[in-house]
Amino acid sequence: MTNQEKIRYPFPKKYLEDYVTKLFASLKRGECITSVWVATAGRRVASRFIVDNIELFEKQVPKHKDYLLVYIEPLDLTEESQCGYLRLMGKTFLEACTRREDLTLHFSEEEAKIFDDEEAVYSKLLEALKNLVTRVAKPGVEVVLFLGEIDELSFITPIFCNNLRSFWNRFDGRLHYVFLIKDARLIFAKDYFGEELGYLFFQNILYVPVSQDNQGYLIDYFEQKMGYKLTVEKRKIIDEMCDGHPYFLKLAVETLAKEDTPSSPLPDGKVVELIRANYEIRAVSERMIEILTERAKEALYEIATKKVYELPGEELKALELLGLVKKTEGGLYRPFCQLFQDAILKRAMPAFSSGVFEKKLFFDTKLNSLIFSGRPIEEKFTRQEYELLTYFLKDPDKVHSRDEIAEAIWGKESYEKYSDWAIDQIISKLRKKLGELGLNDNTITTVRGRGYKFSQ
Repeated sequence: MTNQEKIRYPFPKKYLEDYVTKLFASLKRGECITSVWVATAGRRVASRFIVDNIELFEKQVPKHKDYLLVYIEPLDLTEESQCGYLRLMGKTFLEACTRREDLTLHFSEEEAKIFDDEEAVYSKLLEALKNLVTRVAKPGVEVVLFLGEIDELSFITPIFCNNLRSFWNRFDGRLHYVFLIKDARLIFAKDYFGEELGYLFFQNILYVPVSQDNQGYLIDYFEQKMGYKLTVEKRKIIDEMCDGHPYFLKLAVETLAKEDTPSSPLPDGKVVELIRANYEIRAVSERMIEILTERAKEALYEIATKKVYELPGEELKALELLGLVKKTEGGLYRPFCQLFQDAILKRAMPAFSSGVFEKKLFFDTKLNSLIFSGRPIEEKFTRQEYELLTYFLKDPDKVHSRDEIAEAIWGKESYEKYSDWAIDQIISKLRKKLGELGLNDNTITTVRGRGYKFSQ
């Protein structure tokens, strides 16, 4: 068995090969590309896999060694600011260079040190990044920066956009951006990135659809990962309910793996009810609708409740290009799966639509979900905020030291990533969001000299 055959692809190989082909069709022209994905449908997983394993796609990109691919991961931000982002870009770029043995580049310790300096000013960081890229982006080598979750960055400003455009101009076709987004409104509200960066953002739009063709492969993948085997009937139910959405499939298999045990097998009749009652599935479904334009939302409701045979205009065609709606054999448009239709019609979890819930925040370990007033709310928090909040909730009323908090957010290697300032910033933003939910300002208190405590 070859090394390539041993690698476990996160999606079917053909699906990833098609994605690579479309990406590099634009990059080979010296252009940038905006890759639009459905929420939680795998944009990070697929794109990172390609960046880390581009040699697997030699047929699609025979000269892949002529490209240095760099994935900028906002989840690794320790400071949500323009300076924090430039530091992340610099450190990630350096790491990508060190992994390429064929690029005989030597960066001094001094050049790398600035990206660890939290006091370094914006202009110095930008110039240092330009100098690094200049060492690589020369005839024979092109740099491709995958800007992950660019639509979720809160610190984007016209000046920052202009700097990214200026940065691109400097390298005369040897630098490319791949903008990874899920918010389709950006495509139709064309002033989001300003005129300068907008020129690059709209050079090529690639819609990556939810694909039913991936469904069998993904169910097998999650079964193997969770050590659980679906019956034929239960697999068929999941097929019909999820219709190819990777995160729906993961949550559905995960839910059944927890509930459907050899000692207590779950009746087939309970499967639909259990999956529809999953907090995270409902939250994801609502998020998928929330980031669409108002016109697209109205069209979805029409499609779910009436007979719609045509989608006029680019804005509505995007629903089909993303795979959110599909045509039946009779030419009628329908929502792509039952769970998505539930969200459109507000059917899922009917208990949420009425009744009074205590205004208390808790972490549902069974469903791996943050719940407040009876509703899942994890989509309101960044990855770091989510990790910290769930850590607090698992052991409330206890004082947690900064070292413990850092490890909860960044893991065992936290000593390389965190500073007191970074933790203070995350705590401050988390307090603000909890206040917006209606929780007391003192939910997270500072215990001087010892750390922080969470209590309701």
